[in-house]
Amino acid sequence: MANDKLAAWLHVFYRWAVRLIGVLPPWLLRLRPFGVYEISIPGAQGERKTASASATEVRWISSVEEAARLASVTNAKNIAEWNGVSRRAVAAWRGDEIIAVAWIASESFGESELGVKFDLKPEEVWLFASVVSPAFRRQGVYRQMLGFLVDEFRSTKVKRILLGISIGNRPSLEAHTQQDASQIGTIFALKSLGLVLCRCSGHVRRISLSPISWCRPVRLVVYFG
Repeated sequence: MANDKLAAWLHVFYRWAVRLIGVLPPWLLRLRPFGVYEISIPGAQGERKTASASATEVRWISSVEEAARLASVTNAKNIAEWNGVSRRAVAAWRGDEIIAVAWIASESFGESELGVKFDLKPEEVWLFASVVSPAFRRQGVYRQMLGFLVDEFRSTKVKRILLGISIGNRPSLEAHTQQDASQIGTIFALKSLGLVLCRCSGHVRRISLSPISWCRPVRLVVYFG
């Protein structure tokens, strides 16, 4: 009961913090305490978890033309970075309409507004910028997308999907823990006027010599447990 109340208060705090900080220009202040989570990729004999949703087709975005169609659910920056290799997107379709998207980074993933950058090993990818159109939420669409990704990666060298979930973001936490995501680290990142402060714990380690940086990202890695 106490944990439920704490989670509820954290969620309220998260929502207000996002609103308050969001009105400030990025160069002035950005801060985010978040957990780093891991979804392990089972072996070839693992149970498939793709949700059944016959009206929804989930597949990779396969061309620049398809990437351009993501404008209805994602921002121009992500679309411009799509290359089909180190920046990929998986989308859910209803007929000819894209109703959801999730982005996958390999090699590295950086959050420029926070001033942090993760160096990724060949065995891992980073899941980010996931969104489902409001009219299609709570219908299992995102669960189906996560299941698709796990199934796709099981035949590759990728052993885990990494992602960040802000402290207090209950909907995101619930959506990912349903796919067996487990927390393996915590990060507090703050950037203001070009000055970056990043503290980390758990399996997250800093490559940069200092947790403080000026106009350069703090580089991080996530170790296997």
